[in-house]
Amino acid sequence: GYKRFTSLKEHIKYRHEKNEDNFSCSLCSYTFAYRTQLERHMTSHKSGRDQRHVTQSSGNRKFKCTECGKAFKYKHHLKEHLRIHSGEKPYECPNCKKRFSHSGSYSSHISSKK
Repeated sequence: GYKRFTSLKEHIKYRHEKNEDNFSCSLCSYTFAYRTQLERHMTSHKSGRDQRHVTQSSGNRKFKCTECGKAFKYKHHLKEHLRIHSGEKPYECPNCKKRFSHSGSYSSHISSKK
């Protein structure tokens, strides 16, 4: 428990409230509505799981990024990934005009506004 009410309020704001601007991963540009989601996601980068994905280009991952070497099973996944490097953000929120590189991030944003 928290001894002071202000400490509890700070915890709730930091850990549980949605952020209007979303929380973006600086390594792969995925965005999340909650800070805790981003923190959980960041552990995948720290643990080396993402490194295994980068080097796992053999087998059924035949679509390889020439920028970073990450490989994908499907061409459209590579195409979406390339937006990380190009900065392209083709999905735009009609309400706030915020742009997204991934359709999933865009969908999450739209859902959070309902």
